[in-house]
Amino acid sequence: MDWYLLALVLRYQGHADEHAQVCRDMYAKFAASANPFERHLLIIACLMAPDTGVEPETILELVRRPDRIDEIRLGLALYRSGKVQEARTSSGTHLDAIVWAMIEYQAGNLLEAERLLAEARRAVQS
Repeated sequence: MDWYLLALVLRYQGHADEHAQVCRDMYAKFAASANPFERHLLIIACLMAPDTGVEPETILELVRRPDRIDEIRLGLALYRSGKVQEARTSSGTHLDAIVWAMIEYQAGNLLEAERLLAEARRAVQS
């Protein structure tokens, strides 16, 4: 958990290079872990931005393991890997509005992205 919190704080404070190094270190330490929670934290840390030091395809492989935890991470991993169409078609309706907004924006559906972003804002404010 400490690794994840460090990654989160570094990214929040704008230290992208240090965040990327923590992600690389987390990958080396936790990618082969039998503990799904450790892998979950690794995946989230490496998906929170586009430049996290670990190739999106590498994280996508982790997410696609048979024991993956949820579709939100799969949709986000597909998105970060540039597989926007696959993210749109394979993730069903289980994605959070904010992830859908990112996917729709990348796909060029700006009005739908704005609508979904508004939906996410309302959810946060309620």
